Amino acid sequence: MKTKNKRRTICRGLFVMLFSICSSIAFGQTQLRYQYEAASSAQQQFVQQSDVSVAVAGQKITSSLSHTIRWRVNVSDVSDESSAAISRTIEGVKIDISAPGLQSVEYDTDSAESEESSQLLDSIKAMVGLEVKYESDAIGRITNLEVDKSALDKISSSIVNGAAVVNESSLTKMVKGATIVLPTKPVQQGDSWKQVFAFDTTALPASMALEFTYKGNTERDGKQLEVIDIKPRLTIQNDGKTARGKVSIRKQQGQGTLLFDNYKGRIHELSFETIVETEAVIGQNTVAQTVSTKVTLSNSRPE
Repeated sequence: MKTKNKRRTICRGLFVMLFSICSSIAFGQTQLRYQYEAASSAQQQFVQQSDVSVAVAGQKITSSLSHTIRWRVNVSDVSDESSAAISRTIEGVKIDISAPGLQSVEYDTDSAESEESSQLLDSIKAMVGLEVKYESDAIGRITNLEVDKSALDKISSSIVNGAAVVNESSLTKMVKGATIVLPTKPVQQGDSWKQVFAFDTTALPASMALEFTYKGNTERDGKQLEVIDIKPRLTIQNDGKTARGKVSIRKQQGQGTLLFDNYKGRIHELSFETIVETEAVIGQNTVAQTVSTKVTLSNSRPE
């Protein structure tokens, strides 16, 4: 009798152990973390392409804007708490602007040989070499951010439409927007978290919320990468009220993907697209606008 009970106990123990192993595999969790290496350096590229269509008084006007920023990311020191001292330096900027009634602009600081000068191009040229220093922990939270004030003064000396192309506030948001904050706890398939980015504009204060959902892993470019779905959503602040009228969002949609290299602890690639339809009531006129935007962030620029 004792032998039978002992056998039952052993079998039950083996079953529980096997069930636990299978459960950990089936319901396995993944800890997403950035990893930093002192004295390391990498290149990162941010690209945003926007196509705008405006309908007013029976007329339709279209325009497009594309800008690319190429960063050099240097890690100077790493603490025991997995916090790193990081500097970002702008190595190159490319813009492409096309709009009715305006001269098209296509300019790349990497290949430009022309001595052509304008307020806009002078500001773009001054951006090259601009450095931002900060500290970041293992989930991407940024602290102690400092902007190169001397370089900002050069940019601010070139004014476009009454405002500097880049200021300290917009540059801070730009840097934080290039770093996705990861969850503090391990995630499993279906887990979600959000990150909100504010737009630095006085004409129409707004924010973009990105909802991330962990989907598992996949193999790409010979690497095992974590797949994270992105669902962007735009929100207009101040109830859409502006100095010229009121703006409301009629319809919006968006989707994207973040591929994270958890082995190396860095973003492999991020991309998402949005289509936002807005309506503005300005005096007696109603202006309908559709903006299609694609954003891409990669840890190195293609050759």
